[in-house]
Amino acid sequence: MLFILSISTYSQNLDLVVTASGDSIACKIDSITESAIYLQIKTSGSENWIQTSYNKKDIHLFKYGNIDPLKYAFKDGTSIIEGPVQPVFPKKFPDKKGLEKSTQDELNHYMGMAKKTRKTGFTMLIAGTASATIGILIFENSSILSDDGGFAAGFLMSLAGIGTTIVGIPILITGSSRVKNINKIKKSRGMTMEFIPGGYYNHQAQNYQPGAALRIRF
Repeated sequence: MLFILSISTYSQNLDLVVTASGDSIACKIDSITESAIYLQIKTSGSENWIQTSYNKKDIHLFKYGNIDPLKYAFKDGTSIIEGPVQPVFPKKFPDKKGLEKSTQDELNHYMGMAKKTRKTGFTMLIAGTASATIGILIFENSSILSDDGGFAAGFLMSLAGIGTTIVGIPILITGSSRVKNINKIKKSRGMTMEFIPGGYYNHQAQNYQPGAALRIRF
């Protein structure tokens, strides 16, 4: 018995068949016999699902309920998969209620935004503190009457550093708070596992081998 591990974070409602020639097809598997797989696919020129069959020797593997049609691009008029659709996420970070309604993919996207905000705030805090410290040292070791400009440069540098630090602190707090909230939501959702019937054609053994897929949802 072969167990195939697949981890997914979204619901699927179409089956997957991968042919020996390498085509990945989103389909609806009707039945399976010892020699063939009977299924429904979409072909060019037809808007409806067409019933057809494949010899098991022409099938590399199949999985039940493994394809979310909204997440894949297909060849025109068919159910042959060309590749995943790149998701489009909102550019604005949502409020707490919006986060709670977000999908796992959206949460992962918002986590990246939150970490970037936190990193920006931390960078501004460090740079601002360093600039203010250096500016103060220059300021204290320069005379207001000197012509080298050290006094003015030190004063301006310390002023800019203090301003950068003041701006960076709330940005750091905001980013850290967002990361914390997202982690809290992810943790509250927990994790579920389920076994899904599946199988593949073993070309070395020249026979069909049944199996199961372990799906883990976070």
